[in-house]
Order: sequence, then structure tokens, then C-alpha cells
Amino acid sequence: MAQASLYAPPAQVLTLSTTISTIEGFFSLARQGLAPFSGGFGASVFGWSSLAAGDYSRSVGYLSFQFTGTTSSEQVQEIADLLTSGRLSADALAAIATAVDSQATLDTKIRLAQQIIATTPEFHTTNLANRNGNKRSPTPMQEASPDGYKAIVVLHLSGGLDSFNVLMPHSTCPLYSSYRKAREILALTEMDPITNSDPDLPCQTFGIHKKIPILREIYNDGNGIFFSNIGHLSKPVTKNNWYTETKTHLFSHKTMEREAQLVDAFQEDGWSTGVLGRMLDKLQARGLSVLANGIDGKGPIVEGNPATGRTVDVIPSWGVNTLTRQSLTSQDNDIASIETLMSYLNEETHLASGIFANYWAQNLIDTLNKTDYLSDLLSKTSLMNSNLFQGYVGKKLGIVSKMILKNSERQVNRDAFYVSMGGYDGHSLSNENLDQNLPVVNDGLAAFYKEMRDQGLLDNITFVLISEFGRTITPNSGLGSDHAWGGNSFVFGGEVDGGKILGKYPESFANTDPTNIGRGRLIPAISWESMWYGIANWFGITDSKEIEYVLPNNGNMGCQLYSDKDIYRNGNSTVPGCNDRVVGMKLSMFIKEPSSKLAPWSELLPIAQGMEQKRICKAAIAKVSNRANVTSRCIIVDQKVLVSVDTGRRRHLSDFSNIRYLQDVNASFTIEAEVALDYNDTSNKTGSEYIEDVTLFTADMNSELTGNCTGTCDFLIDNVAAVLAFEAQVTQAPSSSPSLSSVPSRQPSRAPSDTPSSSPSVSSQPSSKPSVSSSPSTKPSSGPSQSSQPSHVPSTSSAPSDQPTGFPFGNPSSSPSFLPSSVPSSSTGPSSDPSTQPSTSQNPSAMKSESPSASPWTFPSESPSKIPSDLPSKSPSNRPSSTPSDLPSNLPSSSFLPTQPEASSFPSESPSSHPSRDCPIVPETCGNGGMWSPYICKCLCIAPYCPNDTDQRCTETTCPPNYHNNLFRDCTYDCPWFKHTYSCVTAEQVPAGTPSIYRSKDACCVQNFPDDISGCKLRSAGFLQLKYNARFTISGIDCSFSSKDKAVASADIAKSIISFVCDKVPGLNCRKGDKVVVNKICGQNLEQGTEYSSSGRLRLLAGSVNEVVEFTIILYSIAESDLRLKDSLLGQYLQGSSLDIILTSILNDLIVNTSSRSIQSISALYYEFMDSFIQGLGLYYPAWGSLETCLNDGNQKDYMNDNPDLWMISTLEDCCKKYYSWDEIGCMKTNAEATLVSSSGSGPHFVDPTANLYYPDWGLTDTCINDGNAPPYMKKQAGLWMRSSLMDCCKAYYSWEDGYIACMSSGGGIVPTQSPVEGWCKSGT
Repeated sequence: MAQASLYAPPAQVLTLSTTISTIEGFFSLARQGLAPFSGGFGASVFGWSSLAAGDYSRSVGYLSFQFTGTTSSEQVQEIADLLTSGRLSADALAAIATAVDSQATLDTKIRLAQQIIATTPEFHTTNLANRNGNKRSPTPMQEASPDGYKAIVVLHLSGGLDSFNVLMPHSTCPLYSSYRKAREILALTEMDPITNSDPDLPCQTFGIHKKIPILREIYNDGNGIFFSNIGHLSKPVTKNNWYTETKTHLFSHKTMEREAQLVDAFQEDGWSTGVLGRMLDKLQARGLSVLANGIDGKGPIVEGNPATGRTVDVIPSWGVNTLTRQSLTSQDNDIASIETLMSYLNEETHLASGIFANYWAQNLIDTLNKTDYLSDLLSKTSLMNSNLFQGYVGKKLGIVSKMILKNSERQVNRDAFYVSMGGYDGHSLSNENLDQNLPVVNDGLAAFYKEMRDQGLLDNITFVLISEFGRTITPNSGLGSDHAWGGNSFVFGGEVDGGKILGKYPESFANTDPTNIGRGRLIPAISWESMWYGIANWFGITDSKEIEYVLPNNGNMGCQLYSDKDIYRNGNSTVPGCNDRVVGMKLSMFIKEPSSKLAPWSELLPIAQGMEQKRICKAAIAKVSNRANVTSRCIIVDQKVLVSVDTGRRRHLSDFSNIRYLQDVNASFTIEAEVALDYNDTSNKTGSEYIEDVTLFTADMNSELTGNCTGTCDFLIDNVAAVLAFEAQVTQAPSSSPSLSSVPSRQPSRAPSDTPSSSPSVSSQPSSKPSVSSSPSTKPSSGPSQSSQPSHVPSTSSAPSDQPTGFPFGNPSSSPSFLPSSVPSSSTGPSSDPSTQPSTSQNPSAMKSESPSASPWTFPSESPSKIPSDLPSKSPSNRPSSTPSDLPSNLPSSSFLPTQPEASSFPSESPSSHPSRDCPIVPETCGNGGMWSPYICKCLCIAPYCPNDTDQRCTETTCPPNYHNNLFRDCTYDCPWFKHTYSCVTAEQVPAGTPSIYRSKDACCVQNFPDDISGCKLRSAGFLQLKYNARFTISGIDCSFSSKDKAVASADIAKSIISFVCDKVPGLNCRKGDKVVVNKICGQNLEQGTEYSSSGRLRLLAGSVNEVVEFTIILYSIAESDLRLKDSLLGQYLQGSSLDIILTSILNDLIVNTSSRSIQSISALYYEFMDSFIQGLGLYYPAWGSLETCLNDGNQKDYMNDNPDLWMISTLEDCCKKYYSWDEIGCMKTNAEATLVSSSGSGPHFVDPTANLYYPDWGLTDTCINDGNAPPYMKKQAGLWMRSSLMDCCKAYYSWEDGYIACMSSGGGIVPTQSPVEGWCKSGT
């Protein structure tokens, strides 16, 4: 069929194993009916013991055909008509009739006819088979070429291996604390250490799970490599663009399993072939003898192009499956003579015969020949360590070992083996799952590794251990973990240059890590292509065109690939285009319209889709190659869309927001893409000159992409109207070596070089864009900037600009100017820092100063200063100060009448507790992310830095004990602002990994969200809260006291709980705002609480059963990991002896300090934990793509933040009703499950809001009831099916007279005298 360029999916399923199984199934059906015996199709219902032919006692059905003809020819004709619709030829019928005639009984005649016809091509296809009389010979075995032998063995652990508990930070590594905090109950404390020598990785010592020590042995032998945080990518992505740039259905077993084996994100070959199958395709085309093998089954990874005619040989782990030749009457294998007839019926055919019939016949003969040969070969093959190949994986690898050992007898140059093991979907009891499964893998790998080493074959194999994805770092409520993304893989072999870890292991397991998209789902740092690139090199795939076929998407990974030089000791291949230079490019394209008005949201956006991005890069690569003879690699790193509705309005279109712009007929769209171009330049540097020639490069790209090129336009993109610019930008970092070019670059560098340029810049014009240098210039510019945007960093030039700014910037400067302005400022907001020089403006400022001036001014201010000055005023103020000055005035008051206290609109309440000081040294910047405090004249620094003693800048790393823990505790004036999720937030504790802190939200937004400052200022990056629910059973309490007394008693109880829990639980570190709320006391619901304060207790009058007090400990933080740690601490200390101490303290405090007599009489407290949740405090949003519910954790998408009124909802109920109307209750229940941290029972305490609603009990009582057991479909849409009262339900569903009366009576309602319909009719309604 391959020669005829025909493809038949059913033919592709025919392997060694399936062909034999099919024939045996039909044989068994004829002999024993529908039963499992001898390879039968039936299920095992009555046991597995074999039966004689004709015994149907243990079958669930059998064939009961009875002949009507009297001769053998008539009888065979009847069966042939039924099974082949008369396609069998006369000579075939005659041969079968002769064989049937030799049988002694009618039953054996029928069975023989059924069995033999089931082997014919006429039975398996709809073709005619015209035999030519020549015996069909097996396809000869291809002879091996002199290229030697290599094998790749893939072991796929299906279900999603929790691989960050296979390779983890060792307990001696600083990263271990982050790992343990994030993994909580799943964190491992015992592990086998391995040493890492790569300084770019976060640990010198990593740990390997103790249940799989063979990985450590292979690693320490120098034969194994870990690939860290690897997974499926269509291109490298970030936290900001992964959702729009990744089209794969992430986190799905079936999808991700295929992606891990195909390694072809866009399936460009059209056949869904696997990476190993494509390797074999190319090697086979080169004349090598290749085979694809599966043990107990096959995976997509070994499937090749069907045009090659190669199929996958599937071999059972117990041995080769050969045809069972059992007797027609007994259990004996005594009808080998049937094979002569089978051979005749599958003879060679004339050309006029059907091609599919010919394929079946050849496949059958080849299979019988090959299975018998392999069975005999493997049965005679002995392994040196045969006793070690035990267990599920061991038996499979035992077959693989025998096949490898007999490679020369099998005449094979290249083998690809696929082995799999399931059971790794650890949604519950994840650690127990690994403890059970990993020893099975360990034993199999240990046996295989030893066998290959002892046989001297280790250099001939590469073993790859993979799983489709990793699992969430944070655990779920079932002590397990859920589907995630990036994970860890392991590769070993004799030629592997092992003992190292490739890839990028996470720097942190906190949600702040750049790879963490939530719940510890990690964006892969490297793709599957990164690993397979070098393995393909080792296997013999080195030509660039062959690599392009084997790894079609490798170009989309830039230079994030490992060649065989990186993976193998003797490797010498490199990745073309990755050995010389890298230049950033900016591509700007004008496009026609969104791809389709009917497309899904993600495709409706006018962004360049995956294949379009690849086409753009291929065009760039082709142009660079043709114009400058330069090899290059290209990838579109990121892109954004600018939409113009008219000439005066242009805005950034992010994700899915602002659909109205997409539908505006006047809208035009421009894509601005960031492109990375890596290239190997020639010695004369013609590549650099061409790439940096903006005019020429842009014109070339415009011609290619818009179809204006000469000849065939291979890179045309229909939706591109024009390429506006394709210009070389500067590199992200300075070159470690100076440029050797004699011609200066036409583009400035983004970062300064440590080596001066041999030639000055030839640019005669100032830059049209502001500098993005992290350090300001110390000299004035020789010409004014032509930038249309103000700089986000203030100038520190020693000379003032002689030109005023063209227009005011929307935010005040984060640092004051050191010289007066000759032109008054038109800033819309006051400066947050005092000026060191008086203003030269002749007019007073219209805004109040936030801080006092360091120098007095002649004219009094119209508004009082918020903070007192250390210097007296030269002129008296016409208005009193809101805070009294500690210094006398130099001039008397100008008031002619005594000032009355009530005349002041800003009366002083008390002296300032944080007066500003005249600091002797004020550094330009604090450095290392710190911020200046004018109150203590020091920089406030973030870990690991603290102020030095010289200029108070954040350069010291030897800090006082608890410096960072107490730095902002109970802060009032110096509370830090920092970036958190989609905005800026202030808190007493700065999370680890925060790069910078600021004195105001404005300053934080300017630095972190320069493209969306106003949105940042409006958005709230709210806190998370841990709600830890528990109850006390109180002995001796009198529950007969009044509601007012209960409120008092509840407040006292809350006050005692928050005091002693915060004081007695080590490490809990309660903060301002944390509180305890009593929810229920003596059967009465109420909300009475007390807030924690380090300086005292503040009573809050916010606003079961007897002897029970239900309460909630509420703790706040911006980091979920912090709250999970606190939940763990509460669970740890609210038990055993520590709980006794806390309860005794609470009991004594209540008896002594309460004013409630009912509380004074209590004698004992008994504690019981209920459950705990971590929830957000923001608005609710639909968590599409991860959970079928609404969340309020602040992790909503950008497009939701851009239009919160459209997307965000204030309550969970309303959000579920809007976005999950088909299952509102499921949405609310899923929210409870998703936010549950721990529980004393089987799940979260979820109050079903439909429990008291009435529903029609059709088919049972035929009335309306409210027992809480409504069918799920009614609960999912309660508003449609259920009613709040019995009467409304009866009216809705039993409105006829008898039905309505019966319905109302059944529920204890008032029996009506007429049906509601009759009443409505009489009233005219």
C-alpha cells in the first residue's frame, strides 16, 4: 500500500500481536463460543480453565449455525456466503470443502470451515483475491548496514509523575525551606543526596526519592542526566503570555500524553507521528535497518509516517504471541495441518486483485513467520541477570534486553522501544502513590542497567524516563497533588555525559517565582525539543533538514536546545545559529482585521498565531541566509496589539478585553512583536550590516509577508497589510567581548559595555525614545530629548534643563529635584518628598506639601503642613498648624485678635510621633531595592541587605537579628509598597523575592506598570485570609443568659483566644488585622470578634448546640504559602500538651477578666477542629481553564482587571449565577473544595442553599417536598426547578384541583378549597 501511496488506518493497527490476537479470537469463537479461552474475545465470567472444543458451558454466547446442504461443497458455500458475501473464489471453496469433507462429525466440519474462512483476505477485506498459484513468501529481513547498532528505550510513567518529589532540593540546600513551605504535607525529609556542580542551579546538593536509588547510582556513575522543569511548549512563554500563546489543552492527560510523545506542537506533518517514529523514517530512508517496538502496547512516540510501510511490532511482556494451533475436538495442539490450507488461501494474487486483500495476506504470512522466529529466538536467549527482571516494569525490560542482545541476529541498526506503566495520577495520597510505584520502576531499571553494563551494551543504548506532566507543588485536600505542567525527566546511557542537571530548576517554589502560574503549576523552562535534539544527534540525525523533519518545532525554541555535544561524551554537534551573536528585533506590522469574526475568543484577537509566528521567523531566516550567507535562528518572544479607532485614540489591547474594538469597522490594528534573532556571522560581518539596516530589512520582510515578492511567496500571511518596521534592537546585556567590527553599530546598547568602543557612535540625532538604563545620566544632554513620553526616572544632572517639560507627567516624581525649576511645575499631584530648595515660582502652590520644606520660605503657606518642621517659619501662618511645633516662631503672630480654639479648621490632636529630620546624608538611591526614610535618616532595606554605617545605603549583608522581621512592624509612615500580582500593595511583611520597595503606591506603579499606571493605581492587589474554623464545648456555662450578655461573653472569649493562640503558637507571628470571630454561642448565631494588636487588644462589635462555641481564627497575608504555614502551625500546636497549655490559659483568663457571670462559672474547655480555608478578599472572577468555579484570590487575568465592571462580581453567589448558571450549586461547592486547606472530616463544611427549597417529587410521592434530596439536575438549576414555599411549588407543578389539594395537604399546608387555576380564572387573571 505504501508503494501505491494508499493509507488504511485499519491496516496500521495490524501488528505482530494484534494480527495473532485477531485470528485466535475467531478460532476461539468457533471452538468455545464467546469466552476468554485461548485468546478468545469474551470476558472471564466463569474462570480461566481451558475447555475442549464444542464445550460452551462457560461462554456467554456461541455460534449456532446449522447446515441445510447435504454435501461438503454446499455446506462450505453456505458459511462462505455468510462470512464473505460470496467473495471466495471457486477454487478456494473447493479446497475448503475438501478439508471439511475429511472431518468425522458435523460439528467439527462447521468449526473447521468457520476457522479457516476467518483467515482469508476475502473475510478481512471487501476485495476479491484472484490467486496466481504461487506460494506467498515472507518479506525478507532487511540486512543491517555497517553503521552499527543503537537503541532508544522510552519508559513513560502515565498519569503525571510527581517528579518534584523525585528530584528535590536537599535539606542542606537553602531552597529546601521554600520547597517544604510550598509542599507542606507532601514535603519529603528523607532523600538520597546527589551533588550538582552547575553554579547556575540553586542547590549544590539535590535529593532523590529514597524509593528509586538506582537513579542516584546511575547519576553518580556519570551515566545519567536529569532534565529539570521540562515539558510541552509551542514556544518559550512567560507568566504574562502563556495563556494566549499556548494553544494546547494543558493539564489534560490525553492531550499532554500525546504532546509528550509526538513532540510536534502544530502537527505539521499531518500524520500525528511520534518523535522516535520520525527518527526511524529518516534513518530508513538512508538505508539503515530500523524497527519500532512496543512492549504490551504501543504509543504515538514510535509511530512513523505510514508511507514507509513500517508498523510497530508489539510484543507481550510474557513472550512473543504465536498462533495457538488447537484441535477441533480437544485441547491438544494438533492441527498444524491447517497451516497448509491457510498458506494456499493467502497465496500471491494477480494484479487485478484488490490491494487491501493482498496487504492482509502478506501481513498474515509475515506475522506467522516473524512471531514463530522471534519466539524461538527469545526462548533460547539467556540473560546474565535473568533473576532480577521481576515485577511489572522488570518483565517488560527483560524482553527489551533480549531484543537488544540479539540485534545482530535480527539484522537491525536502530531499535526504538516503548514501555509504559500507569498509576501515577496521585490526586490523593500522593506520597503513598510514589512509595508503592517507584520501587517497581527501580527494580526494573536496576536490572536493565546492570544487564546492559554486564553485556557491554551500555554504550549502545539511551534510556529516557518521562511523564506527560508534573504535578502541583501545593497539595490538595486529599493529601495529593493535581495536574500541572513542567516536571523532571531522566536520561541515561553508556555514552551519556552524566552526573549533571540540565534545564533550569526553579529558584523558588513560591507563587512569586516567574515560572509559577498558580498552585505550583510551573511553566516549563525547557521544551521536549530541548532534550530530544541531542538524542536525535546521537541516534544519527544531524543534517539540518532531517532535524527539521524529526523536530518540526525546534526553530520555535530559539537556542534553548541541547545538542549531542551537551548530552554525550563524544558528541560534536552544535545548534546552528547559536554560536555567535544574539540581537533583539522589533517587528511592527499593520494587519487587516481579526482572523475571523466567528472565531473563539483566543483566535478572535488580531495577534499572530503560532504558525504565523513561525512563518515570520522563517522569512527572516531565509532573508538573512540569502542576503548575507548567515545561519540564524528566530523566535517571536512576545507580542502586543495596538488598536486605533480614529487618529486621536490609540490603546493597548490586552488578552480578551474590549471586544467592542474588535467589532468596530473603523478600527485598525498594529502588532508590535519582540523578536530574538540568533545568528552565526561570517568573518566579514555582512550579517550584522544587513540585520542592522532597518530600511532594507523592513522592505524585504514587507515583500515576503505581504506577497509583493518576486517569484513564489513562500512566507505570505494573508492578514498582514504591511510591515512597518523590522529593526534591530539592542541586546539585553552587554557583550562579554568587544565587537570586532570596524563599523560602529547603528543602534545603541541597552546596557553599558565594560570595554569602550573603538569608534564613536555615528548617530547625529538624539534618541527618539527615553533611555532605559537603570542608572541616570550624570551630565546634561547636549540636545533636548525627542521622546513623546516623560522619563520614569528623575534626572540627577548637575545642571538644570533650560527647557521646560512639554507637558506634565501624570504622577509626581519619586525623587525630588536638587535645583529649583525656572518654570513652575504643572504636576497634578504633590511630591511625596520634601524639596531641598525653595521654589522660585512667584505664585504659591495650589497643592499642600506632603512633607515640610528643608528651607523656610518668605511667604506663609495657605494650608498647614501635615508634619511639623524642624525650623521656625520666617512669617506667621494665617491658619493654625494641625500639629503643634516644638520650636518658637521668629515673628509674632499677625493676628489682631486672640485666636479662638474653635476657629481652627485643623486643630492639633497630638504632637507627631514621626517628625521629619534634617538628615545630614541623603543618598541618591538606596540600592538593592531599598527605600529612603526621612524620619530615621536611613535606608529601609529588603533581605538580604541592611544599611551600612557610612551612607546608610542597602549594601550591608551582615544584619542585626530580626532586622527584616521587625522593620515594618506596626508601621504608620514608612509602610512599604511593592508589586504584588496585578498591582501594588502595602504590608508589614515584604515577601521573599520582592525586588524593590517604594514609599507610595504611585511610585510603585510608575516603576512596575509603566504602560498602565492608572490601572495599577485603581486596581487592588488584595490580601488573602486563612479562616481556621473550630469549636469549644464548655462545661459549666449557663446558656439561659440574654442575647446582650451572649454578645459580651462572645467578645471576651474571642479576646482570650486571639491573645493566647498568637502568644503560645511559636512562629504564628500574628499581625495587625488578624482576629478571632465567635460565630455561634449556645445555639445563637452571631458575629462577635476581637482583632489582634501587638500593643493591646481591640474589641470589635462586628456585626449547634448549647454549651458549644463555634469560632473562626482569621489571619491575613498576601502570600498563600505564609497562610498555609500558619495553618500547619495551628494544626500542630492545637493538640496534645501544647493545646492543654493554651486551653488552660484561655480558661483562666476568661474566669478572671470577663464581666459575664455565665462565663465566670465555666469549669472546662474541650477543643475540636472543624476545617480551614484560604480565600481572597477581592472581587470574584470566573476561574476558567483551571476550575469550574469563581475565586477572589486576586489572580484574575489582565483583561478582567482592565474592565472589572464587566467581569468581576462582589459575591460568590452572584458570580456563580452569572458564569456557571447551569450548575450554581456545583460552582459554590467547588469553591469550598478549592479553598479548603484541611478538614477534620471527609470534606469541607458546605451548606447547601437548596436544602430547604421545595421540589416536585415525581414518581414517588407526587407532591412537593423539601428534604434536601432533590435530584442533581434540579439542584444545579434551582432557580428553574425549585421554589421557596410549598404553595409556590404546588402551584407550579400540581396546579390541577386534586393534585394541588393533595400536594398542599402532604406538606402540612392549609388545604385549599379549589385549585389555583380555578381561582385565577375566577379573578380574571
